[in-house]
Amino acid sequence: LREANLPKNRFGDEGLFVLHAGLVSCKALTSLDVGFCRLTAGCVDVLGDIISRCGNLRNVNLRGNELCDRGLASLEPALCSHELRVLNVWDCGLTNESCGTLSNVLRVQRSHLAELHLGWNRIDDAGLLAMAELLRHCKDMAKFVMSYCHLTAASLPVLTNLLHQWSRVEELNLRGQLDARHCPLAMERVDVAVKVQFVAAMVRCETLKTVELSRNWVRDDADVELPGLRRLGLEVQTMLL
Repeated sequence: LREANLPKNRFGDEGLFVLHAGLVSCKALTSLDVGFCRLTAGCVDVLGDIISRCGNLRNVNLRGNELCDRGLASLEPALCSHELRVLNVWDCGLTNESCGTLSNVLRVQRSHLAELHLGWNRIDDAGLLAMAELLRHCKDMAKFVMSYCHLTAASLPVLTNLLHQWSRVEELNLRGQLDARHCPLAMERVDVAVKVQFVAAMVRCETLKTVELSRNWVRDDADVELPGLRRLGLEVQTMLL
């Protein structure tokens, strides 16, 4: 067995305890997907043992489980024990307190990681800034997801710098940060120069194919929005605004 794809089975912590012996015997396992399985921080000792002992993992998908900061911290040694290409902790109940753990994982994985999914966690500006230096060194980053992570305008220069550093990025997902009705990063309140620099950085990414920026600003054609977005010649296959 090379892939254990178990998403949406909802077996919970007790189910993972039952699966433990079978999974740790899969020495050739390269992918573990337990997304939306109703796991909690109460199973992280077993989950960490599975990750640590399962073959040569390249893909770990934990999305949609309420692991919280404490649970992710307990998983840190396991997540550092493989050369991961994909790490998905989308909607795991994390806050910026987890960014120390994520930074330690990035320190180990920066030469390998190609996809990082952090969406629907309260990472916020402080969390992104804490990870920024290590993210800069993830030279193989192809897909970066931070949708609905409570970012504000303060994060635009950080994101701009990351785009300058990533030469292989193909997909950038920042959906749902700046909706003027809900979030503090309403684009009409962002300095024009900062917006231009951010868009220009996207333009220079020759590998960029998909940019997800929807629910970030209200009107695509207003002067207060990203100026000249299409006139700047951003050649991506998909831009969702």
